[in-house]
Amino acid sequence: MRDNLDLPCYGASFGRAVKRYVLKFGFFEGRASRSEYWWVALLNAVIYILCFAMMAVGGLNLFDRSSIGVPDASAPWLLMVLAYYLLTFFPNWSLATRRLHDINADESQLSSGFPGYSLLGMMSLARKPSDPAGARYDSEWVKKASKSEEH
Repeated sequence: MRDNLDLPCYGASFGRAVKRYVLKFGFFEGRASRSEYWWVALLNAVIYILCFAMMAVGGLNLFDRSSIGVPDASAPWLLMVLAYYLLTFFPNWSLATRRLHDINADESQLSSGFPGYSLLGMMSLARKPSDPAGARYDSEWVKKASKSEEH
């Protein structure tokens, strides 16, 4: 079954949501369903928690109160967290924008203070159900296709 990336995928599984996240890297146009957004949010949270846990374990084992800086055993994990953040910054931003479109909200709510926009604020917006009026954010191709189906 071929996945139409131009439309939101309601009820997406974990694998499908992650696949769509990767394939739609940097696409700010269109919409993303709640399941698409939250599966990726869960993946991101798990990766960050694991990396920070490994940093903490490495820091506890080699922590020297007389030295200043990151303990040697924590440095690789810190680099992994930074690399992951940099690699996923724009895909996460585009996914959040598409999620806002699905609830018929403007992306200015996200970009006005991004990344300073409160995590709780985005979580509150992302949990809202889809709004059919959000279709106005679909790509021109989708709009033309839906109009031709009506005739």
